[in-house]
Amino acid sequence: MSAPARGALLVLLLALAAYANSLPNGFAYDDEGVIVHNPTVAAGDWREALARPWWPDAVGGAGLWRPLTSASFALEWRLGGGSPLLFHALNVVVHAVVSLLVYALLLGLLGAAGGGGAAGAVLPGAVLPAVAGAAVFAVHPVHTEAVANVVGRAELYAALFYLMACLLYLRGLDWTPPALRVARLAGVAALYLLALASKEIAVTLPAALVLLGVMAGRRRLVLAADAPLWTALAGVLGIYLTLRWSVLGTALGDQAAPIFQLIGPKARLLTAVAVWAQYARLLLF
Repeated sequence: MSAPARGALLVLLLALAAYANSLPNGFAYDDEGVIVHNPTVAAGDWREALARPWWPDAVGGAGLWRPLTSASFALEWRLGGGSPLLFHALNVVVHAVVSLLVYALLLGLLGAAGGGGAAGAVLPGAVLPAVAGAAVFAVHPVHTEAVANVVGRAELYAALFYLMACLLYLRGLDWTPPALRVARLAGVAALYLLALASKEIAVTLPAALVLLGVMAGRRRLVLAADAPLWTALAGVLGIYLTLRWSVLGTALGDQAAPIFQLIGPKARLLTAVAVWAQYARLLLF
């Protein structure tokens, strides 16, 4: 087995071992509202779930729309008869795959930044730091809520398609045949739409791709040759926002969540400050 393959196996085992203890969990917190007490999910109607808000009782202008994740829940409910085991098992598996994608992205980025020739090429010296980085990601406690709570699937799916898009973008930086460039553009655009359909945070993907290109030393290529890609991604975002508006009646969210409407602007600001402090604490390894 090659060194990159051994590294991938280690990252996979670490990711599975770190969250295997979540398999016996039941449904908790937001799982109840989004899954258990959601009539569309409980009916196993994944088609209807595509066109429904994330929260079944969402207030107009304040809802969320995550159609891919919602449809996944409805399908799993039908397949597993409402048992939480299938939901938790899929969360753990997706987290493991995401950890492998982090490993692959680190390998490619370290190779490109280290002068490894084609973008995404694997350098022998890149394996150890890539394994270290992916291992930290795989076992980092900041992912506990995303993996151990079923509704964290939105984060996992978004990360899955987001990282796949990053990998395709990085690997294709040096592709010159027109057919390959078109395939890369279509693939990244499709993955962007899937990531957006999983969770809204995926809107940041274009900025991440620019950063990847700059880090790989392809600044001029990013700004010039990839202009069609940026246009396509803008089009995908426009389509997503249009669909979101058709379901929720708003594209960006005109109303705060009900709890924040009750507490007022000052309390909202103080809450935001406290939350950012918690983010910093959770990200500190």
